[in-house]
Amino acid sequence: MSTEFLDLEQGSQEWQDLRGQYYTASEADAMMGTSKYKSRHDLLVEKKTGIKPVVSEYLQGIFEQGHHNEEWARARVEQGLFGFALDPLTAIKDNRFLSSLDGINLVNEVVWECKTWNKHLAEHVLEGVIPESHKWQLVHQCYTTGIDKVLFSIADEEKELLESAWFHPTEDDFAQLISGWNDFEGELAHFEVSNPLDDMDFNEARDEALRLADEKLTEYLVMRSLWVEYDFNQAIKGKRNIRTVQAAIDEHMAASKANAKPSIHVELAMWANRHDIKLTGKILADLDPILIKYGVKL
Repeated sequence: MSTEFLDLEQGSQEWQDLRGQYYTASEADAMMGTSKYKSRHDLLVEKKTGIKPVVSEYLQGIFEQGHHNEEWARARVEQGLFGFALDPLTAIKDNRFLSSLDGINLVNEVVWECKTWNKHLAEHVLEGVIPESHKWQLVHQCYTTGIDKVLFSIADEEKELLESAWFHPTEDDFAQLISGWNDFEGELAHFEVSNPLDDMDFNEARDEALRLADEKLTEYLVMRSLWVEYDFNQAIKGKRNIRTVQAAIDEHMAASKANAKPSIHVELAMWANRHDIKLTGKILADLDPILIKYGVKL
C-alpha cells in the first residue's frame, strides 16, 4: 500500500487519538529493546491498556524546551543546509504504521529528525553515527515514508549547538523492523498486565533494578522507579506503613549520589491507573508532603 501523508497539528487531540491506532516511529526503539527511556515491557503495558504515562511538570518543561530547540534548529537546517522547507507531516503506511515527522520534503525526498543535544548523542553524531538507542525510530520513519535517508540533528538553542549526521537504512534494517513489530504484535495478543513486584521483596526489587542498569543514569531511574513503586504497592496492601515511603526515597536518593533534583518518575496517577487502584483521601493526605517535597503536584 502507498503512504498517506496528513497535515495534523502535532500534540492536538486528533493527532494523539490517531497515534493510538498504529505502531509509531517513537515506539520502535522500545519495541526493539534498545531505548534508554522506555522498556519493551512498558510499551506492551501501554499498548494493552491504552494508558500513557503521566507527564510531570518537570518532564513537560523538558518537552517544551525540546520543541524550542527543534524550531531553532529547523530554521538553520532549512536556510543554511537545504534551502527548502521541512514540513512536520504525519505519515501512515499499510494502515498499521505511523510516523510523526519533525520535517519532511517530499519533492527533495528528505526526512529530518531533531533531538535535544546531550552528551550521549553528541559523542555519536560528531562521529557521523546514529546510536542504537535512536536507530529504529529512523528506520521506521524511512519505511513509512518510502524515503531512504534521514538527517538526524541534535540541537541546543541556549548554547547555540547544532550538529547533524545522515542515516541510510538497509533492506536488512527494514526486514528486522517488520519482523520485530510482527513478534511484538504476537506477544501483545497474549500479554497480561501484572505487577512484577507483587511477589518480590524489597531486596529483590533493588537487585533487579541493578541487573537492568547498564549505566549510572539508567541505574538511577530504574532503581528509583522500582523502589517507589514497591513501597506504594506494599503500603496500599497494608503490608507497609505509607510514611516509610519518604524514608525509602531519602535513603535511595543518598545512595544514588544524584546531583540534580529529580522528579518522581512513577507518579501517583500513573501508578494508580496502571494497577487499577483507587487512592483514598487518607493515603493522599499522608503522601501530600512527600510528593510536594519532590515537586509533584496532585
